[in-house]
Amino acid sequence: MKTIYKIMNVITHIYTLLIFYLGAFLIQVYTAYVVYLSYGTFLGIIAFCAPIISEIIMFILFLIFYGLFNEYCIIILIYLGLIGVAFLLSYITTKLEEKVNK
Repeated sequence: MKTIYKIMNVITHIYTLLIFYLGAFLIQVYTAYVVYLSYGTFLGIIAFCAPIISEIIMFILFLIFYGLFNEYCIIILIYLGLIGVAFLLSYITTKLEEKVNK
């Protein structure tokens, strides 16, 4: 059981780091690129400097103007789903840790 816990712990840490850091950076760059293409250089730079605000605003704008099934909204929803998987893996690892430490 300790071997499974160790393997699961490593997988969870690597997955979480990739999703939260690399994924967030890629979403930030993609949002800035979409804003740059849609609204110009100045707003593209602003979007890169304020990632969470610009992601929320662009998600709402794309949702209103293009509906749910457009490229940007689908990418954001997939990213949110991957974050959910990271939390689920963390929960499973915590439960395994409790079993191992009993």
